Amino acid sequence: MVSTLLVVVDGLRATDVRKMPFLTQLAHRGVSYRQARSVAPSLTRPAAASLASGAPPGVTGIPGNRLWADGHLIDTGRPDHLVELLRSLRGDRLLPVPALGEHLADHGHKLVAVGTGSNGCTLLLNPGAVDGHGAAIGARPFGHDAFYARPESVRRRLAGSLPQAADGPFPELDWATDLIVDYVIPELAPDVLVLWSGELDDVQHANGVDGPAGDDALSEIDRRLRRLIDRVREQTPHTDVIVTADHGFSNATHTVDVADIESLIPPSLTDAVQLVDNAPGTDTHSVGALVRLMLGATPAQVAPALAPPAERAASTGSWSTDGTSSDAPHRHRRPVTIRPSSRHWAPPLARRTCTSTASV
Repeated sequence: MVSTLLVVVDGLRATDVRKMPFLTQLAHRGVSYRQARSVAPSLTRPAAASLASGAPPGVTGIPGNRLWADGHLIDTGRPDHLVELLRSLRGDRLLPVPALGEHLADHGHKLVAVGTGSNGCTLLLNPGAVDGHGAAIGARPFGHDAFYARPESVRRRLAGSLPQAADGPFPELDWATDLIVDYVIPELAPDVLVLWSGELDDVQHANGVDGPAGDDALSEIDRRLRRLIDRVREQTPHTDVIVTADHGFSNATHTVDVADIESLIPPSLTDAVQLVDNAPGTDTHSVGALVRLMLGATPAQVAPALAPPAERAASTGSWSTDGTSSDAPHRHRRPVTIRPSSRHWAPPLARRTCTSTASV
């Protein structure tokens, strides 16, 4: 019997709920927690790993949607990158701390995660599914290449009955609802069921927030969540339902091209930072250290993050992060390395205590 249904709507803001009649009704009937906060950085896959484990990104080792680890650029949205690269580098563990699904398995219970976002995100919700603890099912069924499920027994069970592409908005969410009610609950019998809905995130990235496309998406998702929760409670009437999000959204008035490093260096730093040509084909290092320079850090404080990869690995181990985001090396139009200059250093900004995490 499903004791808990956790629904995560990717990108849902607290102010969006008032546009969703069913979720508004659900909140009025239950408890609404208004001080919820995302992790930092507030990105999808870091949030998924933290939600699954209860640990922050600095502990889970998932500090970005992409990350640089031991010479590999890992896309955490891809299960093959997570399992074949990241897990193998971590001593056959995807996360260094146990996730909820593993804790439940230790006590004879089961977690099943169903997701309509990236398949990597779904796996991070229950990384133990690779070892047979519960299941992780990526509900992108329209095309065999997009379908993902673990353990292998679940993949084989579903692979022969995938639907064809469907008309209308959000067919994956419709399929996920049917999958949960017709297969997951009666056959897999989870104690905890997680549904991750990625549709709103896709729409708002493409169209922004507080516009017709976003409002339409909220209405469609609200109707589908009503259908899902009603159908789940038909089978398990005492299921506790939790609805949350991984992060919010805001409209941006302009963007910064981080590939053009030279444009990011203000005049006050021209004597403090030098750009030096690298050998052809050499990856450049993280621009996160440049952010810290602009926040008042000294060259000595950021020098380790600006060192060549071999030197950074020697001082920090195989996993290199710069304290801001993923530390994946950026490839620039002109291969360059940022290095602090010893000439005429003066902090560009007044010394201050920073309470937020800057990310690039």
